[in-house]
Amino acid sequence: MNGTRTVMKIASLSTGGSPASTVIDIGQTLSRANRRLYRQGMRYTAKLDFEGKSQSLLALDEFDEDADGNPIMPRFKVFALNDNWSTQSAWKAALESHMNNSIEEEGRRARWNDFRVKHGWTAGGVAEGVPMSYTGFDLQPRPLTAGEFVLSESRNEQGDIFQYTWGDATPGNFSITGEFDKAGQVSVQPSHIVGEMPYSRLDDDEQDDQALHLETSGNEPPYNRINANPFEWNLVADISFSGDGTTQTTGYFDAPCGFIVVVGYYKDYIQFDPLHDTLMTLKVKPGKYKGVKATPLGVATKVNATEYKVK
Repeated sequence: MNGTRTVMKIASLSTGGSPASTVIDIGQTLSRANRRLYRQGMRYTAKLDFEGKSQSLLALDEFDEDADGNPIMPRFKVFALNDNWSTQSAWKAALESHMNNSIEEEGRRARWNDFRVKHGWTAGGVAEGVPMSYTGFDLQPRPLTAGEFVLSESRNEQGDIFQYTWGDATPGNFSITGEFDKAGQVSVQPSHIVGEMPYSRLDDDEQDDQALHLETSGNEPPYNRINANPFEWNLVADISFSGDGTTQTTGYFDAPCGFIVVVGYYKDYIQFDPLHDTLMTLKVKPGKYKGVKATPLGVATKVNATEYKVK
């Protein structure tokens, strides 16, 4: 689709300190850069290019050396939510809960309303990654920060407010994976192993050992049956700089909810801000969803006057 900005320099905005983690919301970034709504509940395909020479790296002009006398260069680790069945199913359950909680008031839903959840990342201090634009006046980069991105809320009959997060549950936040665990736990099937077949002494065709094998081979699932997704994040790339100015890339990957986390490391410690200038470029793959490649994690359908289902 023509007229869609898919390549954006990313800057890190912090409310204070020097955070080591920068979180990018692809849908939010695209909305700001293209002046139209890109929903959060999508699986976006994107990649990150890291510039080999930047103000961030040049500021670290005295590198320690390894045992061979080579400088120890900074590294960046890139994370995205696990792109699997349980992540998608957990998100569907959260959206379904929110839609049914709001069904009596849905006639008042605003034009650009979207189901928005918290990323839940807290390690190392967190800053927001925003797209950059330039002016013809002084050629200086300007962060695009305008726009309303209100987190979705649900309320119980007592008026308590709850938001949704990929992190841990708190009194005012539902853990998306934690709530899905309550519905996603499966039982051992069969739960009771019989072992001996009835009248086995009369039927030579019934083999007790074979029956026991069939009962115990596959009676538990090939995954954690208690916790649907105890570790939500996937390491997409580990970028190490050579210091020669080479631009390195993660390659394209899928990011559920459009969340990407970049963590800056030096000597294996989270200790510096990876993006305090325009070190990184976000490239969203072109496609059919408003000019980019993205597929919905789920679609809400009203099945009757009092119920939504998300498939």
